[in-house]
Amino acid sequence: MTLVDANVLLYAYDSESPHQAPARQWLAAELSSGRPVRLALICEQGQASGAMVMDAHLAALALEHDASIATTDRDFTRFPGIDILNPIEAAGDDRRR
Repeated sequence: MTLVDANVLLYAYDSESPHQAPARQWLAAELSSGRPVRLALICEQGQASGAMVMDAHLAALALEHDASIATTDRDFTRFPGIDILNPIEAAGDDRRR
């Protein structure tokens, strides 16, 4: 399973982004691959706020479900044991960190 972070979706949508083409290509291929893909929806509840709260939640889900996180956000490297893939990096590079 791959959990897709919001930044990948934003790049895929933003026609002015230099990352749009690789993000769209990766997302289209991932969504048609037959592998489970989950989109992260941001929801603020109670006193929790800030980007790291969402990152921590996604990291916990990834660990619990043995999933990868597709993101360009390097903050996820703070969480040990997370399989991170960056769909923007050049084709042929090792996209997993």
